[in-house]
Formats: sequence, C-alpha cells, structure tokens
Amino acid sequence: MRNTLIIIALILATGLGAQAADSLHFSLPLPMDPVFDYFGLSYMGSKGLGRGHSAVSFTGGEEAILANPAAYKAASSNIYLELLVKPPSKTNIYQKGSDFSAPLPISTVALGGELLPMFTWGAAYSLPKVIRLNSMDIPLNQSKEFRRRHPLSGSGQNTSNLAFGAANPNLGTNVHSRYPLYCLHQATGNLAFHLGPLNLGLNLHGQFHYIDDLPVLRSFASIRKTKFMLRPQAGFLYDKANWGVGATYMPQANLDWDMDVISYESKLPALAAFGARYQGGKHGFSAQADWENTSIVHPDYKDRLTLKAGYETTSRKGTTYRLGYIYHPGIYSGFYTIPTVTTAFADTSIWWQDVPTGGKIPKNDQHFLTVGLGKNTKYVNFNLAFAYQIIGAEPMSQVSLSAGINPEIFKRKKPHPAE
Repeated sequence: MRNTLIIIALILATGLGAQAADSLHFSLPLPMDPVFDYFGLSYMGSKGLGRGHSAVSFTGGEEAILANPAAYKAASSNIYLELLVKPPSKTNIYQKGSDFSAPLPISTVALGGELLPMFTWGAAYSLPKVIRLNSMDIPLNQSKEFRRRHPLSGSGQNTSNLAFGAANPNLGTNVHSRYPLYCLHQATGNLAFHLGPLNLGLNLHGQFHYIDDLPVLRSFASIRKTKFMLRPQAGFLYDKANWGVGATYMPQANLDWDMDVISYESKLPALAAFGARYQGGKHGFSAQADWENTSIVHPDYKDRLTLKAGYETTSRKGTTYRLGYIYHPGIYSGFYTIPTVTTAFADTSIWWQDVPTGGKIPKNDQHFLTVGLGKNTKYVNFNLAFAYQIIGAEPMSQVSLSAGINPEIFKRKKPHPAE
C-alpha cells in the first residue's frame, strides 16, 4: 500500500511539473500582450467595419489614412470624428469569472487637406487598442490554517476555479484586486502622393503605450507607466473606377521597458495588409488579408493571418448598406504564469504563499459578422457599423458611429440681399 501511494505521489508531482513548464511566461506586460487582442483590438473606421473591415483597397476621407497611408483623397477638407463602444465581455482567464471592458469610447479624430496639386496631408488621433480586466482578484494566504479548495457552485457541484478558504470562518478571506488597463494612444502624421490611379503614402505613428495597475506577484506596488515609440507605415493603392488594389506595411519594433520592479525586453510584431475590391454598378465586393508575425513576441505564439470580406450597395436615395465577415484567429491557448518579482524589491511575506500563479487562456478563433449603414448629407457624412462575434470562446461585439463634418457648416451665412 505504501509503495502504491509513493507511485501516485510521483505521478502527480510529474504532472504538476510538466504543467508548470508548459505555462506561458509573458514577454510583454500582461494586458498589452497580443494574445489578448481578441478583445483589446479595436476595428477602427466605421465605413470599413461595415464591410468586414476590408478598407485597404479603398480611397476615402481623412479616416482612410489609418487603413492605408495612400488612401486619402482630399475632395474637400473635413473633420472626422468617430465613437467606438465595446460592451463588457465575460472572461475566466484567472480564478473566478470577470469582465473585459473598454472604458474609453473615443476611436478617431482626424483632419487633412491638399498640400500641393499632387500631395495631401493628414493628421489623426486614434485608440487602436484598449482593454481593462475588471478585476484580477488574487486570493492571499492569511495564515497557516488556510487550505486550497474547490469552491461550490450554486448547484452544489465543484467548479474548476481555485480559491482559498479559511479553516476558521471568522478570519474571512483577503483578496488583492488588480484592474489592469492597457491603452494605445496614437498620434499620426500622413503625407501622400497621387498621380492618376497611383497613390503612395507614408504614416509616422507616435504611439503612447499606457499601462495601469499591472499585475505582478510578490509586490503590492501600483505600477503605472507610459512608453513612447515612433513607428512608420508605408502604403500603396492603385485605384480605378471599378476596381482597386492596396497594400500597407509597418515593420516590427524593439520594446525595452523598465517598470521598476520588473523589466521587459521584447518586440512588437510587424503588420502587413493586402486587399482588393471590385465595383459592378451599385454592388461592390472587397477582400483583405492582414498578417502579423506575432511569433516574434514569443516562440509559443503562431503568426496571425486575419481574413476579411465585404459587400456594399447604394440605394437610389443615396443610402449605402454594408455587410461583412472577419476571421481573427487566436495565437495561443493554454496555461500562463503571472510575472513574479524576483529582485530585491520582492515581497517575501507569507501573504504570497500558495497563491495561484496563473490561469488559462481559451482557444479563441473569432468569426465576426458585420453590418453597416452610410448616409451623406450636404455638410455631414454619417456611418454606423456593428460587429458581432458569431463563433468564439468569449463573447465580443463592437458598435462604431462616425461623422465627417465639412467646416463650411460652422461658417456664418451671408444674409440674402432682400433681407
């Protein structure tokens, strides 16, 4: 009997060791890591989102510079404003159920105009990524009487989530709550050259990577940091009356970030996009592929190839109706480990003993259905779009509303001579 128990203990120890070895150690701050792009990524541009976010092969207004640096055609100088809302999404990536949310509803503010007969300029502020976890509750050890248990669900069944219970119920439970937030604030300058159907453009993105309340183990420090980076993006677009092709490329970049108690040395992936469109009468079709070498961030990640397709038609009254599809694959699924402070700043108190050190990222290949509506008036161009995840591990949706405003609307009209 004794030998049997020893064998069972060895098997369990081997299994736990293998799981720990296979756990992912993040190369970027947790909410910033591209593994969480299934919620953090915002599909900017309500016109493009309606047709499956396939926008790289279309010319457009000021907002078009974010889809393709060569795509802005300055028919008239407008001010572009866009709001973007992502409803909270349930997630079980750590311990009990929590929510991902996007607390900032602003997506894009852009303007531009003609610089010379064949050159245009543009400028934009955008929020390509925003994600907050509400909240990451870390149960802390309060005494040696604490024991690990499986909490009971409402039906009396044991769940798979871990928690800590006290042998003495009068002690209560101490939870250390984190609300990790990541925002990518982006200021963009654009210069483009146009010669007939040929369009070439260059963006220079000033990116402010903002992290708040980064979760780390063995530290109660509230970490709030901002990292500034410059990233170029080149674009090409060949635009004819009834067809067009476009492509963009942003190279990868090094990211070295000292966060006082912990440091990161990693890379941000490159992003390449290629798309084509065809217009037959009132019916238009488009397709696009976006590629990111996310394996450069971590060797356990797969490169990501996102596929997009769209359709649009315009009624006799000038209203445009759009329909689209997005396939956004996950790059990793499995266990992960929360970063732990191992320097002299580490808190070695008993609070951190037996604390759950990680969680599990679900397999989340996303399939979105998108719809959109566009209407042009004398001074304002309105676009509304909605994206809904029809297949995926965790629910996700997005609503975008934009307005392209002609500044003439703010000018005081001259009185009529008869007045």
